[in-house]
Amino acid sequence: MSLSSSLDEILNEWRVKHPNLSFPNFDPQSTDKPHTLILLESPGPEVENSKIISMANNDATARELYRLAKLAFGEGARSQVLLWNAIPWFLKKDEKIKSGHLGKAKLLHFQLIKVVEPYIRNVVFLGRPSRDLLPFYSGVLKSCRFFGGHHTGMKAQKSLLIKENEAVFLNIKTSAAAKSECNI
Repeated sequence: MSLSSSLDEILNEWRVKHPNLSFPNFDPQSTDKPHTLILLESPGPEVENSKIISMANNDATARELYRLAKLAFGEGARSQVLLWNAIPWFLKKDEKIKSGHLGKAKLLHFQLIKVVEPYIRNVVFLGRPSRDLLPFYSGVLKSCRFFGGHHTGMKAQKSLLIKENEAVFLNIKTSAAAKSECNI
């Protein structure tokens, strides 16, 4: 079964098991053989419009994320990166992320990890809620490199935060090239 089919199967299962939650879709351009998983915080308003978590969405987060991913992976960044969220479902308007959300999300992430583990060599945690999942991921994925950065949305469009995120993505490029594990 292809990665794309396996991810669709997981989403369908989640939608049946959690009918009160709404889950976006994976970007079909990133479900062939991605080597990097980037975890954001939770699906934002543009994802709600497109129903897809993608660097091609028309918002500041997607544009900045694509710019950063191109630093590490070049023009083919979208096909090399699988995007997902720490909280993989849409939150209600004005609802904030709580620790209970992360606890529930870990069960879903465990299923996701089982499917993507053969492909993924890097996991990037952008934003505090996703960074809170780092201990969980590092305890499950033994052969990956882990990187942390700031959320890429409008609040993070400050010079220092941008420079720190750039350094993270350039480090991914350097780490991958040194190990010759990724097609960069």
